[in-house]
Amino acid sequence: MPQVKKRVVQINPSPKAAMAAYDSLYDPIDAIRDIMDNSIDANATEIRVLLSPANLQHQSVLGDMDDSSPHLIKILDNGDGVANLIKSFQIGGYTSHQTSDLGKFSVGLKSAAYHMGNLLRVVTKYRDEDGVIKAEQGCIDFAHQVNKGVWEAFLEEPCQQLLQLFDTYGYETGTLVIIEKLRKDTVGKRWKKCSGAQVALKTTGNSNPLGRTFKYFLDKVDIYVNKYKIEPEDTLLDKKPATKTIFRGTERFDGVSYAIRVNDVGPDRKARSQPMAGFHYYRSNRYIGNLALGTFSGADGGRNNHLRIEIRANGDFDKIVPPNFAKTTNTKDVDPSFVDHLLGSKAGVIIKNSCADRKKAEQEESRRKDEIRAAESYKEETELLNFNLKQSKNLFDL
Repeated sequence: MPQVKKRVVQINPSPKAAMAAYDSLYDPIDAIRDIMDNSIDANATEIRVLLSPANLQHQSVLGDMDDSSPHLIKILDNGDGVANLIKSFQIGGYTSHQTSDLGKFSVGLKSAAYHMGNLLRVVTKYRDEDGVIKAEQGCIDFAHQVNKGVWEAFLEEPCQQLLQLFDTYGYETGTLVIIEKLRKDTVGKRWKKCSGAQVALKTTGNSNPLGRTFKYFLDKVDIYVNKYKIEPEDTLLDKKPATKTIFRGTERFDGVSYAIRVNDVGPDRKARSQPMAGFHYYRSNRYIGNLALGTFSGADGGRNNHLRIEIRANGDFDKIVPPNFAKTTNTKDVDPSFVDHLLGSKAGVIIKNSCADRKKAEQEESRRKDEIRAAESYKEETELLNFNLKQSKNLFDL
């Protein structure tokens, strides 16, 4: 092949197209959780989500906000900080993630922030190689990027007022992420569906998004939303007296090990009717989503609404259950052969048998109810017949 002259041409991605693609993947809680993943990867032991205004129990988080609104979303942690802030503003690929890391694509901070607002500001405190604590501050103005058509970030002089927030909570190092100019057109429509208490401030019960996502970290990481401390969600209903673990073990598929636990919540119809039935997938101990592996609900004509099943694996499992940028998963992306493997595994056999047994129990219960209804109907008809005969006799005697 003849020698060809070459020159390097910088190709910038379109910020408008990229941000639109990222934005479509998120809801607000996904976005906040994605940013919190960075805190956990940075060895934080405290994470604080600070929503402004503070009192959100009885109003929408955003209400009628627009780009001029002073309302903010802040996420503060006491982790190791970011030694090179400008790299964290790059889009993807600057970090080599381990399979135990919660991060994967190196886009979460930018994409999650853009979903919620038009301005991302980050303040970080870290120790340099000599152990000296240093501070950096920078921002990304997404509206500016879209208008100009290039990726740009701005380094700023650290603001003393923002640095004081670290001192308020006694954090020597850590990172403060601030989402400003909250966007009504995207976040508002989704967050208006429920109040702040329902979305983020709810800390107990069976609907606790942050407690579900980070429940396996909450023994060593304290998470607060404003003044509310997040407690682990009882996703598998372990605290219910009738719940029994019918299988716990480790399986292997395509060279990757995963742990699986199967809980039977018993005959309580209320527990069985709750929306958390089925398979729950945790990647590196972080909740990814509910896998609707419908094969099991139809296994041997059985039922699986009495089961809570948990699958836990590290990042090696991504080739089987691939997460998207928002750290959620779509069942259609699950390797189909994994479902076949699961059906034939020890856990799968127990699940299928349990589903079949539940179906038989429901059929028996239905049969008993039919018999009771038939007996009650026969009794009523007999009593009516006797009453009519008695009335006829009385009339005859007259």
